[in-house]
Amino acid sequence: MIVNNGFVDLFVKTTSEAAYASSLLKGKGDKIAADQAAVDKMRLFLNNIPMKGKIVIGEGEMDEAPMLYINEMVGTGVGEELDIAVDPLEGTNLTAKNLPNAMSVLAVSKKDNLLHAPDTYMEKIAVGKNIKEGKKKYFINDIVKDDVLFCATGVTGGDLLQGIKILDNGFYQSETFVLHHGSKLNKKIINKFKI
Repeated sequence: MIVNNGFVDLFVKTTSEAAYASSLLKGKGDKIAADQAAVDKMRLFLNNIPMKGKIVIGEGEMDEAPMLYINEMVGTGVGEELDIAVDPLEGTNLTAKNLPNAMSVLAVSKKDNLLHAPDTYMEKIAVGKNIKEGKKKYFINDIVKDDVLFCATGVTGGDLLQGIKILDNGFYQSETFVLHHGSKLNKKIINKFKI
């Protein structure tokens, strides 16, 4: 079951807006405010996407996190049923200190195709039984058998992505790494959005 390709631009815009919101707090020493800015913007944009979305990997249970919480329903309530994993600001300390490699991240799949993980940190990535060699370079087709859409937008520049750049003309520039198994999309996208 393939995630509709029309969702790609909507989710890229979502991570870009979350990254932009948190980038306004780069180097200001307030990781909580930077995270909250990203969460608020991500929620706003997720709630405008025509879908029945459910956060299956988020920032905690509803009672423990005022953020995007596990089992929170997002979207307009009309359209495809999708499971979503989010980290509106991966690298809160990096953003607060204006250090490299902070990003806004989400992954989307059809309902019941993402692991509903407990609220815990994991040290290793878990992959399917198709992965046999640890040192081999694997591609998305080797790892994902059902469809998944993954977006990561840079907040602060780093090894993988450029950070948000404020342009002189009332726009900002974002760089997003996008993987979409269903459309075989695997690339970096540079966008300009109005502030």
